[in-house]
Amino acid sequence: MKSVFLISCLMVLSGVSTAVSAEKYYKWVDKNGVTHYSETKPADVPTTLIKVKAGNPMPEKAVVSVAVNSNDNSEKPSVLETPQPTEQQLATQRKNCSKASSKLIALENAGRVRQLDQQSGEYRYLPNQEKLAEISKMRQYLKANCGDR
Repeated sequence: MKSVFLISCLMVLSGVSTAVSAEKYYKWVDKNGVTHYSETKPADVPTTLIKVKAGNPMPEKAVVSVAVNSNDNSEKPSVLETPQPTEQQLATQRKNCSKASSKLIALENAGRVRQLDQQSGEYRYLPNQEKLAEISKMRQYLKANCGDR
């Protein structure tokens, strides 16, 4: 039961986002036609400043805006897709989805659910209303992050 409680704590913590400031990145094309992205501006190459809007994640369509091309003083707003997640990020997401799915199955099939109370340090049984709220949270997490498993 400790693992169920730890998993639920991790799920809550992963869902809480902290304030993140917007990041600046530079985009340029080298002499071979290869596009590069970097946090530092290269010296003698024309670049495009890209400001990434941070904050609340938008799972369906993540958008960044292109600010100003350093060769050109006119602004050219456009929309770019964010880079694809790395294999490590995908593996972590699959692992979290698997844990959430297991927790949902356990919550749905358990008659009574016992959790450790953080304040008193003692175990308590969840009332049916709290159990249903936890089930709802797990379903929402799975729908938003795991393709509605």
